[in-house]
Amino acid sequence: MKKFILSLCMAIPALVGFAQEQNCMPESVYADSAFNVEVARVIYKKFATSNSPLFKGKYLRQVATSNFEEKQKDGKVIYRDIDFLVAKQNDKGECKLMKFTIRQEFSADGKWGKPIIQSFAPATGSPDCNCVLAKKDWYKP
Repeated sequence: MKKFILSLCMAIPALVGFAQEQNCMPESVYADSAFNVEVARVIYKKFATSNSPLFKGKYLRQVATSNFEEKQKDGKVIYRDIDFLVAKQNDKGECKLMKFTIRQEFSADGKWGKPIIQSFAPATGSPDCNCVLAKKDWYKP
């Protein structure tokens, strides 16, 4: 019984550390890091210039790429959509998540256009602000 209590005492701090890491969220990863930089710049600008209550607070960083889809027509890619989760810090200092859908069109000359915000909305989850701030972002102003 003594060994069980001792091992339980050792396991609790490990579980707390695991839970904190889960609240940190994974880093946004996508092979085209230049696209990530441009997307972050577009999202950051939205936070800096919007008067919407959804954008009250401070943009922290992208925390996850949840969906990537290329739309094709006649066997050719015409655009790509990527859904990003973004962490923001509200006026109370709490971290909240927002989901952004970004679209980038493919031009006839074979180049990707600028990323454009297609939609955005609050998302469920509350990541740990300190952990989010400690992670690397693709873009810092």
